Amino acid sequence: MLKVASVVLLLSSCDVFACFKTLKVGTNENNWPPYLIKQGNTFVGAEVDTVNAVFKNSPFCIEWVYFPSLSRVQQELKTGHIDITFAASYTKARAEYSYFTDVYRDEIMLLYKHKNAKNVVDLVTLFENGATVAINRGSFFGAEFEK
Repeated sequence: MLKVASVVLLLSSCDVFACFKTLKVGTNENNWPPYLIKQGNTFVGAEVDTVNAVFKNSPFCIEWVYFPSLSRVQQELKTGHIDITFAASYTKARAEYSYFTDVYRDEIMLLYKHKNAKNVVDLVTLFENGATVAINRGSFFGAEFEK
């Protein structure tokens, strides 16, 4: 009888460590120190630490999933193939298919240029001068940039 009780106790204690559900966290980043760095099949960094802290005492496990662009991450979130993404700017369009947490870090987006390029004072001048701009597809850089 003691052996049966021990086995039942052991099996029931294992359930404490089991995941109620595994949440998929989508990212298009793999080398964005200190926020997210992919090391083999593992992701590390401040964003990983933040997500892990949020779900530390929950019944959910986290699985990180890499995609080639933020546009793809957003599409996967929109269709329900992933559950969460991070470091997302709030927009009305995104709010149509997702919920947002409170802000967990503030960020200021800046442009930078090659040191030999003409000075740029604002986005309008940048585009009027026919400049080439590199962006992360699907990212939000503010209302002025969207225009």
